[in-house]
Amino acid sequence: MRWLVGALLLALAACVTTPPAVRRTLDAAEQHSLLQELQTFSLTGRVAVAAAGQGSTPSVEWQQQRELSRVKLSGPLGVGSLQLDYSADSLRLVTGNGDVLVDAEAQRALTRELGFVPPFEALRYWILGEPAPTDAAKIETRDAGGLLQRLEQQQWLIVYERYMPVTTSTGTAQMPARLTATREGLRLRLVVDRWRLQ
Repeated sequence: MRWLVGALLLALAACVTTPPAVRRTLDAAEQHSLLQELQTFSLTGRVAVAAAGQGSTPSVEWQQQRELSRVKLSGPLGVGSLQLDYSADSLRLVTGNGDVLVDAEAQRALTRELGFVPPFEALRYWILGEPAPTDAAKIETRDAGGLLQRLEQQQWLIVYERYMPVTTSTGTAQMPARLTATREGLRLRLVVDRWRLQ
């Protein structure tokens, strides 16, 4: 009988699961270091674009692979969807019809569909809640925890309205969940539903 009780206790013990470890929140210096060294990340969400009295609200998927930014926009656009591949020396755009446009043609198509060409090189950092390292920031305001609240850079004003916790291998980072970038009648608002940091 004792062996039966012992076997039941062992079986019950095997069913007990250990709760996942709670990762501590990264401090400001740790988060800055993580984001500056980050080579790969992705997000999904929605973006509201307003320019020259016109606006659109496509969904957005952003994938960053080192220096390559791949941005997919889908929804209420004139061509249905757009995929952009941006690097420091090239811009490639694929329309929903399968047309492939590069560099100057791609810029003209973006201006036609969005009203302007987004500053992709800096935006790659702004969406992470970091100033772009290529230019000095004119205004940089942070909260008590070190999270960026307002940034003025390259004549754009970026206001960070909300952050969300995102688990990384070293701890929990606080990533932008909603931000608005404006410049001379242009407005770009990003709402992030999901982050993946690698």
